[in-house]
Amino acid sequence: MTNLPLRPSGQAERHGEQLPGIAELDRYLGYGNSYSNQPHISMYQPHGYAPIQRPDTPASTASQTSRGSSPAQPLSTEAKKVKERNARKTEATIRCWIEDMLHVYTGYDPAKTQTAGNGRLAGLVGDKTENALAVGGLLESLLCRDLLAAYDQDQAQSPGVAFGAGPHVSAVQAQMRGSMQNSVTRGSVLAGTLLDAGDEARCDHDPKSKSCNKHHTPDYRFCRREQCKRTFVRNLKRNERKHQRDPEPRGSRARNIRESRLA
Repeated sequence: MTNLPLRPSGQAERHGEQLPGIAELDRYLGYGNSYSNQPHISMYQPHGYAPIQRPDTPASTASQTSRGSSPAQPLSTEAKKVKERNARKTEATIRCWIEDMLHVYTGYDPAKTQTAGNGRLAGLVGDKTENALAVGGLLESLLCRDLLAAYDQDQAQSPGVAFGAGPHVSAVQAQMRGSMQNSVTRGSVLAGTLLDAGDEARCDHDPKSKSCNKHHTPDYRFCRREQCKRTFVRNLKRNERKHQRDPEPRGSRARNIRESRLA
């Protein structure tokens, strides 16, 4: 192994002294030869992650594939704008879904409402920051309620068992992860819930107008809420009729609604 010309401890740096470069450090630590045109694996990659391979080419050299093909062309300015608009539209839709869910399920309305700006044009009734705080508070409350109940069951069976090591907490956590992943996979937080309107036409409006083009109401935001409430009532009645035909043990209805999102 090559000994590096490291400066002894406490020795002052002399003008013009060259410290060992990265290539020398790599050779000294056993990471192969100096940088070349071959893919180089970073020795600082965190444990548990697949190594990121990239060709170490000079910044001034145009990147090319191993087959000699031309590099991928960057998006045009207009294409970038379209991509950004679509991303903002998707995020706004998800925020509206969550706001509608909070209002229909709990009756929650934020104290601070949207009076102007992008939030109102995006479809929000309440301030997006207050909505986010409300979601966080509700989520923490529900997580603690279900997980602590499961933890009590684990403690009753195995006193002293660590949180998450018992079967009940593990099962609840797995169900929660499945529910979250299901929303990601479906691309919707409403699919499979009591707020799922299926293929029913949604409220629509012109970019510079608040009126709903679909239902001809003055404010499409509140129109959307009303449509969401009707969907909830309709699905709730349908769910009640189903359980009247097929009676279930007490307490299982809410559990089945929750678990249906994993299907």
